[in-house]
Amino acid sequence: MHPSVPRIWSSLRGRLLLAFFIALLGMLTITLYTFYNFQNITRNQIFSSFETVSTEMEKRIEMGSQECENVARMTGYSSAVQSYLISNEPYQVILNYNKAVDMLNSSMANTINCSNIIIFSDTGRKLMYSNQQADQLKIEMEQVGLTAESTFTEPFFSNIFYSAANRPYAFYFFPIYSTLPQGFSRSNRIVCAVLCDMGIMAGWSSLEYQNAVSVLLYQDQIVSSSRPLTDSESARLPSVPQGRGSLRINGETYLTNRTQTTTQQFTFLYLVPERDIAQDMVAARNVSLLLMSMTALLMLGCIGLVTVSIHHSVREIVGEVEQTKAGSPDRLQAAKLAEFAGIPVAINGMLD
Repeated sequence: MHPSVPRIWSSLRGRLLLAFFIALLGMLTITLYTFYNFQNITRNQIFSSFETVSTEMEKRIEMGSQECENVARMTGYSSAVQSYLISNEPYQVILNYNKAVDMLNSSMANTINCSNIIIFSDTGRKLMYSNQQADQLKIEMEQVGLTAESTFTEPFFSNIFYSAANRPYAFYFFPIYSTLPQGFSRSNRIVCAVLCDMGIMAGWSSLEYQNAVSVLLYQDQIVSSSRPLTDSESARLPSVPQGRGSLRINGETYLTNRTQTTTQQFTFLYLVPERDIAQDMVAARNVSLLLMSMTALLMLGCIGLVTVSIHHSVREIVGEVEQTKAGSPDRLQAAKLAEFAGIPVAINGMLD
């Protein structure tokens, strides 16, 4: 052992300084450990919050796709609509026309993504909610080889097309089977085409984070987004992994979710900067750490004050004893600390 070590340890000053540095090291260790735990807890909370958000997004996308099917089912399987479209009795056709129109209006009420519904049968009769994109329907049907007499079993979306205002749309084709006794068939006799506003669907699936963005892809091409994309974001979209993951864009971490519609034709991406989710959590963490650091500094300051007070009091007593031995002064002054007040009194008594 170095010879200076026992000399330091044997002195009161050395022991007080050692106690001070041990307390300082302990406070620093506790602060760093708490910061590390806060980091882990915050990260877990961030991913848990994003999991909740992305699950809600998937539900909204599913609801958006399901809305198109619900509108088609509600309309196509109405007895009034089927009687008008496929009945062979003119009286039934005339009698159910107004009821069928009312059913169309009722089906379209309070929808979010559906802009129009056009329903037709192999008899040549047709009903439509409005004329919106009615001409485009003919084009889309020609592209997929669909006619009023076509039969198919699974619903599907048409290709994406754009309105004059550059808004993305797609038709959702749904087969309807006859439920009328006189019109029973093993194949569909009615085709329901629901016009879906894909821009609304992309925006509606996005949740309320300031810098988050929801993107709709069709054949790996951007169709719509809830806000304008930066060049860096657009370039990194193909790298977004399937399901939940993360991605760095311009040095910033984004939490991502990639999901597809039930028909597998459209892909929805959701990107949220991690700092947006962590903002409140980080603020709470920083305030807690600040309060802890201030408390630690205050405690260390108090320990330091006690150390200095004890050291100075002892030095004063020792100094006065040395001066008394030299003959001036002939008595010791009272110590400033109450704990040391008895020492000068006892020495003065001995001098008397």
